[in-house]
Amino acid sequence: MIEWKKPPHFKPLYTEKYVYAVLFGGRSSGKSHEIAEYLVLAVLNDKANVLCCRQRQNSLESSSWNLVCLKIKEIEKRLNLPPQFEFLESRKIIKCANGRKMVFTGLETINEESIKSSEGFNYAWVEEAQYLKESSLDKLIPTIIRNDNPKVFFTLNPQYEHDAVYAKFIAKNYKDTLRIKVTYKDNPWNNEQIFIEAEECKADDIKKYNHIWLGECEGESPAQFFNNELIQEAMSRKGVSSDYSPLIIGCDNARMGDDCTVISMRHGSCFKILEIIKKNDDSGIIARKLSDYEDKYNADAVFVDAGYGDGVIDFGKTLNKRWTMVYFGGKSSRESLFNKRVEMYTKLKEWLQEGGALPNDPVLKAELKSIEYKPTHDGKVKLISKDEMKKKGNKSPDIADSLALTFAEDIRKSQYINLPTEQAMDY
Repeated sequence: MIEWKKPPHFKPLYTEKYVYAVLFGGRSSGKSHEIAEYLVLAVLNDKANVLCCRQRQNSLESSSWNLVCLKIKEIEKRLNLPPQFEFLESRKIIKCANGRKMVFTGLETINEESIKSSEGFNYAWVEEAQYLKESSLDKLIPTIIRNDNPKVFFTLNPQYEHDAVYAKFIAKNYKDTLRIKVTYKDNPWNNEQIFIEAEECKADDIKKYNHIWLGECEGESPAQFFNNELIQEAMSRKGVSSDYSPLIIGCDNARMGDDCTVISMRHGSCFKILEIIKKNDDSGIIARKLSDYEDKYNADAVFVDAGYGDGVIDFGKTLNKRWTMVYFGGKSSRESLFNKRVEMYTKLKEWLQEGGALPNDPVLKAELKSIEYKPTHDGKVKLISKDEMKKKGNKSPDIADSLALTFAEDIRKSQYINLPTEQAMDY
């Protein structure tokens, strides 16, 4: 076993059990250097075949190749080893004398064939992971974890809280995950000039300093429809319901393979996710569940996304249900808004501003933060499309859409529910 003394703040990398390791923080923290060294050691110790990747890689110069090569030379010199590696730049491969290898690739171009060719890689390192798209993450993880003793390493300087890696592995307590936050202050090998530059940045622009040097999220995008403060306040409230408030159910139907069908309800200032249904395109099953929830809560209205909801609506008719189909691309009743979608989200925003409460759900939080707006040529407010959201690496806002659907129409209370006139609700 080849070992030597490790920096103390990185000690958990070598002593704790995990499948995912996320090293995040600011500039000059040493996180990429540490992972490069860790992986070279793993290859030398005959533990791993390593896939070194980033979202987009146009050349080896834009990868971790040079850093890994540097670490190989340092380690061979430190341990007084003869050359152990063969460098095949044309093939983006580094081979070790023991048969292990490191391959460098961009995840943006990964397809089924390249995934098959990656069989046997039990370690992966994603550099600049703040730019990793959720679709790439969904391809990478199964490729690695199906092998023996898998480990996936992410190094990143966080950008936004709704970025795929941050939302999945940092914002919530994801299982089998080691999280290490480091800054330039933790790196014992930094010279004096690093500290001078950091302090100058701090004096000039504290927000920039917090992001670049301390590794804090940059904050909200200028185009973010729901600001962070509004979301946080809504998730810290206890919702209140009254028997004069309409109870409305929204059903956002799955559009494609990775999307989910979400059934939720809103009552007064309360919102509850009733059910999330993954990879089920059976309209009959969805309709029966929707019917059961409508009956259970004596709903005053049920709104179903027209995108893939026509089958649910039709099946509902066989159950004597008359649900309302909502076209997100339909015309808005407000002249300043581009379509029905932005109208519903605008009403949702107004509801939050008036005291609406949300569950403290990290997925919902990430979805709301990922919704952005832009003006049209004639000055109307428009939300970016779901295709645009996915190109940015964000998933379809399934929960948020189900909530927005509850604002499709102005509904009055039609069915009396035996509740106190006003109370906090915990459905």
